[in-house]
Amino acid sequence: MVEEVVVNEKGLVLIPHKIRRELGIEPGSRILTVVEGSRLVMWKKPKNFTDYLTGLHKEVWEGVDAGEYLEEERRSWEDHPERR
Repeated sequence: MVEEVVVNEKGLVLIPHKIRRELGIEPGSRILTVVEGSRLVMWKKPKNFTDYLTGLHKEVWEGVDAGEYLEEERRSWEDHPERR
């Protein structure tokens, strides 16, 4: 969705109602911003980053036994030439 907004003389931008509603932005919500090249990217700051990131890239770990993976990593460090 592309929406055009206007920057006022104080540098303020009004986020269109449709976008605020879709993202759940209410008065007092925090917005994060970053410049990527010539783009300004804005997103709603999560109330809790742990909850927000839970499950991120879970597809990477599908079919992987976490305990087995950790043991394999530990063994690789024990076998590392610099640790002998």
